[in-house]
Amino acid sequence: MKIEFSGMLDGEAKKFAVKQFHKYMMRFLLIVAVGLLPASLLLLTYNISVCHILGWVGIGVLGLSVVLMVCALIVNAARGYKDVCNRNVVVEDGEIKYSSGKNSDKKSVESVQKVVDYGEFYRIVFSESFASADDCICQKSLLCSDTTEDFETLFEGKTQSANK
Repeated sequence: MKIEFSGMLDGEAKKFAVKQFHKYMMRFLLIVAVGLLPASLLLLTYNISVCHILGWVGIGVLGLSVVLMVCALIVNAARGYKDVCNRNVVVEDGEIKYSSGKNSDKKSVESVQKVVDYGEFYRIVFSESFASADDCICQKSLLCSDTTEDFETLFEGKTQSANK
């Protein structure tokens, strides 16, 4: 059995994907800031010129990271979040192959922790997933092969409504 969702997300699914993308970017920025800022400030307190230089380099890298993140958000918004919203998800032979823009991954069906039904779309959450960017979003209207009933049967016991 092959279940495939393919195309550009729209409506609520697009809003959700863009929101997840923003969360992922902000988490990354927070990790960079929490890691670099204290270390840089600590280095600036030493009276050794090498430490001052490294401290300012750390603050510079932090500032550059912020600028790059803002640029990435602006570029994606200007392009209509094309890379974020172009989805292809194929469930076949016990594997889930999914891609979003230039990123792709493959995981086993057994690694699915839960499938959340949001009405217009499904969100597949994997058990080893660290970031929300790893989650699959399958918009029901983009279903190319098989049916939503077969999809729900495949993930029976793991499917839950988002309203819970």
